[in-house]
Amino acid sequence: MHKIGLLVSVAALLLPACGKSSDPAPAPSGAAVPAAASAAAHAPTASAAAAPAETSAYSIVLEAPGEIMITAMKGGAFLAVSSLYLPLGEGPLVQDPAFMKGLKKGEPSFGLDGAEWPKSAWILAVDEEGKGKLYKWFDSLGGRWEPQPILREGEIVQSQNVIGENVVAAIQMPSNDIRMALLGGKGGVLPAPAAAKKAAPAGEGAEEAPSDTPPENDKSCKVKMSPDGPYLLAGTPTGEAFAAGYECQDGGGKGAPMVERWEAKKVRGTVEPLPAPATGSLALIGVVAVSATDAWVYGNTDGTSYLAHWDGKAWALEKAPSGKKINHLTTIEGGALLGSFEDGLYTKKSGGAWEAVALPKKPEGFEPETAYARTATDVWVAGKAGGKRYLLRSAKVDKPVVMPSEKEVQATLTSNFRYAATPLCAKPYAHLFSIGPSATPIPKEFPAIKKSFEGKKFDGAKLVVEDDGRSLFVGAKAANIEQAEAIVKAFAEANPKTTPRVFCHEPQVKKDVDWP
Repeated sequence: MHKIGLLVSVAALLLPACGKSSDPAPAPSGAAVPAAASAAAHAPTASAAAAPAETSAYSIVLEAPGEIMITAMKGGAFLAVSSLYLPLGEGPLVQDPAFMKGLKKGEPSFGLDGAEWPKSAWILAVDEEGKGKLYKWFDSLGGRWEPQPILREGEIVQSQNVIGENVVAAIQMPSNDIRMALLGGKGGVLPAPAAAKKAAPAGEGAEEAPSDTPPENDKSCKVKMSPDGPYLLAGTPTGEAFAAGYECQDGGGKGAPMVERWEAKKVRGTVEPLPAPATGSLALIGVVAVSATDAWVYGNTDGTSYLAHWDGKAWALEKAPSGKKINHLTTIEGGALLGSFEDGLYTKKSGGAWEAVALPKKPEGFEPETAYARTATDVWVAGKAGGKRYLLRSAKVDKPVVMPSEKEVQATLTSNFRYAATPLCAKPYAHLFSIGPSATPIPKEFPAIKKSFEGKKFDGAKLVVEDDGRSLFVGAKAANIEQAEAIVKAFAEANPKTTPRVFCHEPQVKKDVDWP
């Protein structure tokens, strides 16, 4: 999970679409993920790359000039691309502006994170005063985002995850401490981080001398695991919890890598050191909890991957299927693992050996960075190759969508307070011209409309007067992107001094307008 904090670099948040895809391709009998190749040459000791296969169940869904990231949570996942966000679901990806309901347009946003959809999905925005502002998604309100004041000044959400029936966040406090907060669920007992041991006062019976340091400036460790991150939290369906990080240091910096485990419905856990890597220092990336006796901590050291496994009794190093770095590790239904490594995608059934997943030959040199397994046969993989980013899916895709640049998306939002449309926009809108402020009387006739569209036919399109709360506009709700573009083109040709645009937008309709 990404950190969510009060002081962040900001980026505008939109919701785009992606390429059409048919139903997910079925997996071969017994396969954990689509087209999982036999791993005789990719045993746990192997370091060879997963070679692209002649045939693969995966297709390119989209390509983009910038980073593509998948944020997976229980019950759903979201894609971040070109400063745009969209849900990953059962069907093809669709851009729907209704997903943005409740967010203040033009308010810079940092990103989306969550533990369980739709119970605990969050967006961080920054208000006019530069202060952090957290929005939470509420299905109970008809599907909308609402601001929620859960963070105190200077706090950062290090991670959040589902633990049993609860959604729990690990929140870093400015006093070198960390607290667990309930974000959703039934409540009850929450795990508490182990407290740091304080040195005993000098001399028998001596009392601890009072500190001259104000409490708000006390940076000594309050907990054993450093709150400064990464503080990586994971939970099981039965309520066990795991956290991975580094030993807290009073003077700052990172101590030795460590892990804390909590039994179900227990406040206090057990702190243990992680197995030392063979060489180099360990850079932790994540923790995955399958069950009380099956958990994984992963990261990288000296250019190679690091895997540590908990079997219910002890932590032990596990050999990875690749000698390259690991980017991401996630689970598939049934307890299997799906690993994104620099040289390919690998899967591992519970108790079985690693297998290389067959990926398409193109894009050549594709490096998986994140993955999301919605089911065992419906898998999304984001990665990079040749200076571009790509999204793959285990389904047949007719034609991938090329996403706009981040600069283009930002410019559209800044100048128009509306969302840029992609080819799969569910609600394309042809924005034609302005009438004036919201209080302006609506004219009975629109000569520009008659001049532009007389004799032309746009089946299914609806001309409307929109009131966005500040101004009135005339536009057309189109049946598809192609029709919206044709309406804009016809209007621009008849009114060359205007600048009509196509947006992905659901207008607040004040009045319907008849076609000429």
